[in-house]
Amino acid sequence: MIVKTAKVINEYGIHMRPCNMIVDIAGDAKSDVSLSKDGENWVDAKSIMLLALMAATAGDEVSVTAHGVDEEEVVDAIIDIIEKGFSEEMELKK
Repeated sequence: MIVKTAKVINEYGIHMRPCNMIVDIAGDAKSDVSLSKDGENWVDAKSIMLLALMAATAGDEVSVTAHGVDEEEVVDAIIDIIEKGFSEEMELKK
C-alpha cells in the first residue's frame, strides 16, 4: 500500500470535471484506490459521486492511497493532476 498527499491548488477545488479525471485514472487501475481530504473519511476513487461529496476545496490537503499491482503508478498519476490544478488554469485562459 502507498499513500501520498497533495495540496489542492485549483481555485475551484475538486469539482465534477476533476472528479471525472480522477475516476478515469482510478478506473483504469488494477489497484483499489481511495482519496481523503481529512485523513479519516476515505472515499472510493472510482466513484465520481463519492469524490464530489468529499467537497475538497482550494487549499485542502488530499491524500491518495492505493493497494495493488499498479499502486505506485496510479497514486503518482492522481497526485500529478492534483498538483497541476487539473490543467484548468491553462484551459480557462484560452
